[in-house]
Amino acid sequence: MHSQFGLSGIYGKRLLCSGDMKFSKLSEIDKIKELTGGDRVNIEGKFQNSFSAQFSGFMWFNCNDLPAFSGDKGVHVYERFLILLCDNVIPPEKRDAELLDKLKAEGEIIVNTAIKVLQQSIARGYVFTESDRTKNNRKNYKIQNNSLSLFLQDCCIIGEGRVTKKQFKEAYKNWCKENNYIYERPNSINKILVEDFEVEEFKSNTEYYRLTIKNY
Repeated sequence: MHSQFGLSGIYGKRLLCSGDMKFSKLSEIDKIKELTGGDRVNIEGKFQNSFSAQFSGFMWFNCNDLPAFSGDKGVHVYERFLILLCDNVIPPEKRDAELLDKLKAEGEIIVNTAIKVLQQSIARGYVFTESDRTKNNRKNYKIQNNSLSLFLQDCCIIGEGRVTKKQFKEAYKNWCKENNYIYERPNSINKILVEDFEVEEFKSNTEYYRLTIKNY
């Protein structure tokens, strides 16, 4: 089953996704933040003059892999995602070979129902209820999308020993390549370490962190 990944056009709304938490790289999150944050964005139709307007629609993405991104990863970013995991795989022997034809036969009813539900969603301002599982999906997404946090958790002992900044960044970068994670921007690593993990930078001939990288 494909993942369902939705983005609302109003700041603070949640989104839906499904899948096994694999990731596809998304180089920038800024445009999504603009569209979901209530900002005025530049819009340009083909062969027409551009204009600015506030996006008030709803974005829905079906995908196999969730987008992995770097840069801003604050709560205000993740709270825009509502993730639904469609992991109820039907065994081949139980699949209905005539399902598509049956759905087509009920096409008019399905479309009418979908339109009514969409109208209800618009009237609510795209505010959706969330189950505990959906909330946990977003929590896991935030963890899995933070490669630096995972590296510290899996490969480091914080507060013991010391490792130079150069060694740390090389080990972290290699680990990201081996595990297909997005490497945090080099100029952001020190800030993230200090603010999120209280790993400060020290200097004695060379700059270093007070931690040990396992098997390094």
